[in-house]
Amino acid sequence: MCVSTGLCAGRQYHLISEEKNFAEAQSYCREKYTDLATIDSMEDVETLNRTAETAGVSSIAWIGLYKTWGWSLSDTSFYKHGEEEFRGWEPGQPDNYGDCTEIYPDGGWHDYRCTYKEQAVCCDSLSQSTGLQEKELICTQLHGDFSFMLTFIKKHQTAEKNIQTQKNSNIKFASMLCVMLPLHSSSLDLFSELDVTFVLTDDSMTWTEAQSYCREHHTDLASVRNQAENQKVQELVQAAGVDFVWIGLFRDSWKWSDGSNSSFRRWLPGQPDNKKGMEACAAADFRSSGRWVDLNCNSRRAFICYGPAPKTSSKQVFRLRLRSSVDPNDPAVMEAMLKQFKQKLKAQGVNDDVTLSFRKQPV
Repeated sequence: MCVSTGLCAGRQYHLISEEKNFAEAQSYCREKYTDLATIDSMEDVETLNRTAETAGVSSIAWIGLYKTWGWSLSDTSFYKHGEEEFRGWEPGQPDNYGDCTEIYPDGGWHDYRCTYKEQAVCCDSLSQSTGLQEKELICTQLHGDFSFMLTFIKKHQTAEKNIQTQKNSNIKFASMLCVMLPLHSSSLDLFSELDVTFVLTDDSMTWTEAQSYCREHHTDLASVRNQAENQKVQELVQAAGVDFVWIGLFRDSWKWSDGSNSSFRRWLPGQPDNKKGMEACAAADFRSSGRWVDLNCNSRRAFICYGPAPKTSSKQVFRLRLRSSVDPNDPAVMEAMLKQFKQKLKAQGVNDDVTLSFRKQPV
């Protein structure tokens, strides 16, 4: 049930007393209104506080702020179009049990508490390990021997499966291919295979410890950009005989449900605290002047939607005296006069949605 509304800065807030989890509240607001509430300023905060006070609400209600998923390896040049958004979640995942991601032997992803210790998958990004000058030099030196180089790399890959012992060699060959791609389209598939290699750590560690380890000894925690790479990591997990391992996907930055880029924040002191690593959605606490707290997204709370503010209208009456022989009751004359008035109002900056009409003065 919608218990109260409030107007602010071009939007109207709707406080919904029926308790839902964050995802349910988001769906409800998008269906019935525009989205969960975006809050841009203290004016918005004060409007919501008045709305809650009028409705007699002194509890917690969802707003549209929540944490999003992103890769530990944040360099956008590493990802082709759409690859940064690839996800391999199992059905029902993520279920807000944590802010870090693990992959299972069946290739499915689960969110889990980042403080749990388990093995991790690092990645070696060959395409990021060699500078442009080195690539150009190698290309110049071996331009005439491309076919030989291609054959040698294939044999090299077959004979040497452990990328760690031959990393520098593979980087050099991958660099050759990278420079030669415009001239030799046949190298595309091979270069894609050499572009990244996945390595399973020997030791168990927290997600943050795994991130530090992978950045020190490799490139970063594994980014899984497509189904083919997910298959490679899955095979690595299966071969190791472990139940789950960390990959590089984690939940960190806050964003608004409607995509707004507002940077306004009004957290309660000590918030957000991500209690037990399981709090990724924000709510306004009207027991504390509407300041915000982070909560588990599965919690059931009241929530605040917003929609467009209703248009306001006003009426102004002007007296008009005609000094002409024209008949003011003639519909054609009245229409011509109204058109001229509207043009003059537009020239004065009045919007087109103004409505003009005549009202006869009683005799």
